[in-house]
Amino acid sequence: MLRRACHAVGARLSSRGAGTGGDAGLTLVEVMISIAIIGTVMTSLTMFFSGTMTTTGYENTRQTAVQLAGAAIEKARSMSPTAIVGGRTLADSTAAWNSPATGAAPYLADMTMVYDDGAVPGVPASPPPYWLPAAGTTVTLKNGSSSGPPIDYSEDWYIGRCYLPAAGGACAKAKLAGSVEMLRVVVAINWTSRACAASNCSYVTSTLVSSDSNPTFPAAGS
Repeated sequence: MLRRACHAVGARLSSRGAGTGGDAGLTLVEVMISIAIIGTVMTSLTMFFSGTMTTTGYENTRQTAVQLAGAAIEKARSMSPTAIVGGRTLADSTAAWNSPATGAAPYLADMTMVYDDGAVPGVPASPPPYWLPAAGTTVTLKNGSSSGPPIDYSEDWYIGRCYLPAAGGACAKAKLAGSVEMLRVVVAINWTSRACAASNCSYVTSTLVSSDSNPTFPAAGS
């Protein structure tokens, strides 16, 4: 479109020059129309490139979020059920459960909250590197090139009990005859990007771990 507009302006100049000895030029109206066309095209191109950069940036941050969630799931799978629940106090677990991170709520509806009744508030489980904090944590990473601004990713863990039907199917909150008790570990990664609704992006995943220990399961509604 831009090339077409320039060609039209050039043709106009040529026709005027050929007919009047080269003394004629564009009228003010023609100049204004040409500027308007060029401005519209340039605005469209700017919006296109801006949208492309936003989408590319989002895909980069989402890939990082997926990697963080994957590492978190592998960490949980490498731990015993006791260690998974260890250090998660009733107060912190309840607070996290009542105000879940974006995207986590649907996962919590199908399980019952689990916490460590031996945990002391403010004192992490031993050894500290291997517990999954109920209060969540924040990981700050560079986005793309080293000159790019750092991105804060919030990492929240939710641990609950659900029952896996003997005949197969999804792990559910209700205990059916023959079902197997499991621990569900939910990991929610949230970060900020203009590409997401209200600039709040999220990636949530979960895994099931066989429950072969005795963590505390609060009664429904507590």
